[in-house]
Amino acid sequence: MSATINVELFPAEVEVVRRPIVGDGGHQRFLRLLTGRLSDAGRLSMTLEEFDKVVRYATAYGQGGYQDRYRVIMGAAQRAGLEG
Repeated sequence: MSATINVELFPAEVEVVRRPIVGDGGHQRFLRLLTGRLSDAGRLSMTLEEFDKVVRYATAYGQGGYQDRYRVIMGAAQRAGLEG
């Protein structure tokens, strides 16, 4: 079983992550999973494997709306002392 990590997003970051998700591809399904765990207070819980996926999607897939959301999550994790 994988360890769970919790990160805190600022209100403006929550707004970015919670923008409407259009489509049903891999990025969209994964973002829906993460936004489903994002509390109104900005707390996001994910496994270490999911965090690794966030980092990979944020850094290895170029520019775009979904990558920007992953970068926001990655930045919140880095503030919490996690490295991707």
